[in-house]
Amino acid sequence: MRVESPIRKRRPEAGIALLIAIFVLLLISIVAIALIVSSGTESALAGNYRSATGVYYAALAGLEEGRGRLAGKNSNSFKTTAPGFLPPPGTPLAVGSPIYIINPVSGETVAPWDPGSTYPDTEFNPEFSSSGYSLPNPSPSTPSLSTVAGVQGPLYKWVRINAVSEKSLNLDVAPYDGTQLNVTNSGAQVLEITSLAVLPNGSQKLLQYLVAPTGPDLSFPSALTLDGSISIFQASGNTDFYVNGLDQQDGGSCSPVEPPKPGIGTINSTATNDVISGIQNSRRGNYIGIATSYPPPPSPSVEAVIPMPFPFQSISTLDNIFPPGLVQKISAAGVADYVVAGPATALPDLGFPT
Repeated sequence: MRVESPIRKRRPEAGIALLIAIFVLLLISIVAIALIVSSGTESALAGNYRSATGVYYAALAGLEEGRGRLAGKNSNSFKTTAPGFLPPPGTPLAVGSPIYIINPVSGETVAPWDPGSTYPDTEFNPEFSSSGYSLPNPSPSTPSLSTVAGVQGPLYKWVRINAVSEKSLNLDVAPYDGTQLNVTNSGAQVLEITSLAVLPNGSQKLLQYLVAPTGPDLSFPSALTLDGSISIFQASGNTDFYVNGLDQQDGGSCSPVEPPKPGIGTINSTATNDVISGIQNSRRGNYIGIATSYPPPPSPSVEAVIPMPFPFQSISTLDNIFPPGLVQKISAAGVADYVVAGPATALPDLGFPT
């Protein structure tokens, strides 16, 4: 009897599970590596953004200290904290004679006028060499006020304040003379403020802008200017309430003497008639100024005047944020001693004439 031993044929797919497992493991490894790389990239981007933002605001803080200390009413002004640092009032800062605010950390030397120092000012000479000026070595300097009670403030290193000229700014302002730049031919001098900030990680930022002393135009065309449409006007009935458009200085001893103005100014003749209709006949003599021909005498001084410029058209434009209204303008450091903030839509009730 013949015995045959069966031979089991090996299936061709034997071992495929191992290959699939290796492939899946490789795929997972690639994804994991990609996630690690992506996470590192995101961290680096976040760090770079944080450094860029920090160094920008540090440099901006230097600009703002320089601008703020130029304002005479600022308690930290150069006039108060560094007498003699700036030229006397009425004397312009000479082009080519910069001054510096220095802000070193503990044990550090900051001398921007020295080209071999750690934080040299490498921008002044390229800007002014064509005008025939070079950076004086040394230049006048004063310490920053950003460090309070031994706590280091923003990490800017120095702030430079200097006069500019038409030539240094490459401007052609008629009449061109290439000398110091003024807001107008005879107006306030324009100054340039430059700030360098350096963070411990090496990030650096240089910021610069131009500044000039300006103030809001508060020359009103009448003693009381009603800049808007008027449908109902009710004047005070109190005998002691006056609106006077005539200069009231004693004997004209102060100069200049303001020319006469209307007691009340309106935007057009219709508003003028509405205002006059709201004044009692017995109180028309309480509104003094440029005479009008409105009968019967005594005629109240009410006339249409030139419309007020921005931001005096309405309460909302006085209080708006952008473009800056009057509240923002006079709230700036050194402009007003004290500002009472009002609502954005209406004037507060200031009481009665009595």
